[in-house]
Amino acid sequence: MQKILFVFLLLLMNAIVLAQYSEASSYSTVQGLPSNTVYKCLQDHNGFLWVCTTTGIAKFDGTHFKVYTTQDGLPDNEVLEIVKEKNGTLWVNCFNKGPAYFNEKQDRFINDKEDTILSKMKSGVVTFLFSLQDGGVQYNTYNGSYIFKENKCYAVEPNKQYAATVVGKFSDKNFITVGAILNQDPNLSLYKIVENKLQHNKQIIAVNAITSFQKYCLYKNGVLIFLGNSTTAYYISNIDNQALNCKIDSFKLKKPSFHYSITTKYLFSINIDGSADAYDMNTFQFQFSIKGKFAVTGIYHDGLNNLWIATRKNGLIKYGIRQVNTVELPIEIAHPNATSISIGNNEELLIGTELNSVITKNKLSFNHHSLGNSQALAMSVFANISANKNVFTFSEEGSYINYKQQIFYAKKEVIKAKSVYKLNDSIIVGAFVQYYFSINTNTFEVARNKIGKRSTAIAGIDMQHIFLGS
Repeated sequence: MQKILFVFLLLLMNAIVLAQYSEASSYSTVQGLPSNTVYKCLQDHNGFLWVCTTTGIAKFDGTHFKVYTTQDGLPDNEVLEIVKEKNGTLWVNCFNKGPAYFNEKQDRFINDKEDTILSKMKSGVVTFLFSLQDGGVQYNTYNGSYIFKENKCYAVEPNKQYAATVVGKFSDKNFITVGAILNQDPNLSLYKIVENKLQHNKQIIAVNAITSFQKYCLYKNGVLIFLGNSTTAYYISNIDNQALNCKIDSFKLKKPSFHYSITTKYLFSINIDGSADAYDMNTFQFQFSIKGKFAVTGIYHDGLNNLWIATRKNGLIKYGIRQVNTVELPIEIAHPNATSISIGNNEELLIGTELNSVITKNKLSFNHHSLGNSQALAMSVFANISANKNVFTFSEEGSYINYKQQIFYAKKEVIKAKSVYKLNDSIIVGAFVQYYFSINTNTFEVARNKIGKRSTAIAGIDMQHIFLGS
């Protein structure tokens, strides 16, 4: 089943995605998910993936799912959303219930029955949950917006006098909100609220927002606004707290947005038909679509750049980033065994070989550099280790600068190496049969000391602490 889904998705996804992702895995109740209907997922600061489902939230360690339910403090088993506060605290939005956050030490969720600060939020359907840039979280409900930050609750309760999606806060009781007023002004406006009273408002977008479900997303220093019946979305930024002036950008969607997901790479508009469209996070230009025999409910990029797709009834699908790429050498270059590999200037690949040579590969071409006696063994290659961006090559036959200039001690003795170590950007240390040496990568001067033992390994902390293995 996993392979079938994988092939089907690859046929439908844009080449941008194909170039990055090559492995697919699917997770369902068979693997330990509490439900096959998944809403959202998110990675915490410990690397665990948290998965919101209709029957609990699951913590995934890469192998096993640990499920949390109302017995573990959740207000309700249906967990619609999870966000991570700036300090790492996880907050959840459960169906028709109050706020809750995860207590890592207790390994359970804390709800409004246990934390009196949370109980200050009036009961009501939570429409949105946001993590705030300067810390804290915001719950939006039909009764108002509630910001929880540093063990305090800041409430904006409009009583239908103004919209309550907070987009700016300039004191503990003064806020800037955005939205439309039910049965009054259908246009989208900014509102200046002082001690829960409307002081000033300014229309920003002349649309009938009342007739469509509005979706807000706090993004960077502004707010994204989607209207359920429209293919035009808006980004409001640079909001002036005093005059309520702002910058308004609009962009076109492929389809009207049912919901959204924002990852580290893309803004995803999730469509009512179960597909999703990706847009550039800066230009809002369309990039690619995701669709298949499933309905997308959420999308997430984790710290390893894996793409996780939450679905309705089909569990969780993971697209793994391509881990290994094969570098094929040209036919005209001999294929000896590689004895060392490193990255040089401008991300050039440097491959030391058993034929005492170095093969280099940049974005445009391969090059083959022979070093002295072609029958000797090239042990190690280091690059981009000095201000002059020289390449230093070391072998049991000899040592070279930029593949041509041989390195000597006292102008006559060839410096050979069994092992080498980059101490800092100016010094390389190495060891051979009965001596160790240092090379100044700026002046190319060599210092050498005899040790009377065969050295096979070297490392260092500073010039006063060099460790040798024999």
